[in-house]
Amino acid sequence: MSALTKIFVVLVTLLAVALVAAIVPFVANTENWRQKFEDEQSARKIAQATASARQQQLNEERSDRQAENLVLDEKIKALEDQVVDQTGQLAAHRAEIARKDFDLETLRAADIQLRATNDSLARITESQTAELTLHRQNVREQAERLVGLNHRVAELTNDNDFLEQQLRYLKEQLVAVQDGRQELADLLEKIPPSARPVPQAEMVPTDPKVYIEGLVTRVENAADDTFVEVNVGATDGVEEGTRFFVQRGDQYVGTLIITRVEDRAAAGRMDVLKPDHQVTRGDVVTAHPPS
Repeated sequence: MSALTKIFVVLVTLLAVALVAAIVPFVANTENWRQKFEDEQSARKIAQATASARQQQLNEERSDRQAENLVLDEKIKALEDQVVDQTGQLAAHRAEIARKDFDLETLRAADIQLRATNDSLARITESQTAELTLHRQNVREQAERLVGLNHRVAELTNDNDFLEQQLRYLKEQLVAVQDGRQELADLLEKIPPSARPVPQAEMVPTDPKVYIEGLVTRVENAADDTFVEVNVGATDGVEEGTRFFVQRGDQYVGTLIITRVEDRAAAGRMDVLKPDHQVTRGDVVTAHPPS
């Protein structure tokens, strides 16, 4: 029974008692008090019946209320269970969110580290690219040098072949000159001593009285000596011992001393020959008068 029902029952009881207490004096003061008393008794019974009916009604209502309260309690319990379940799910969701936040922070840290790694790799790649470019440039330069060296080797090979040919030719010329010298020596033995030319060591170089200019027409090399023929002779003022200066353009080649003179030609031996120079056909010879 709820408190409101109890209060209602008490009020009804007090009202009945008050009513009886008011009726009794009234009945006692009236002539038909018995009848009135009976009426009051009847009314009291009626009131009690009414109160009992009301009490029964209240009890039924209380039972209904209790049933409703039980239903509500069950609903509340179900709601509490739902709240507990929802609280657990909320805690699980919060834990999941916390885990997701942790994973997110981990991913952010990994992203920062990955960016730093990418920056480092970019710098390394740039450095390696620069080194590779330099290496390619060096390789290109080395390849160009190698091509140049190959060309130089080919040129040197050709020069070597040419020098070998020249050496063979000079050897053949040397053999021919030696044979010619032997023939000249044999021929010189047949010439009387009075007709032989004065030896170079005994001949004193002299300058002509007039300016003489000519060309080399023939050159022969024998051992360490070089013999030269020119296209000027006695008719031009050449004498034995005349000193000629051999030139090639503006370049001085050497000095020639005449040992044999003919009318239009003369021959002699190179007295001075500039190092690394050779007399060739077509070189200019000049003789100057003494100053």
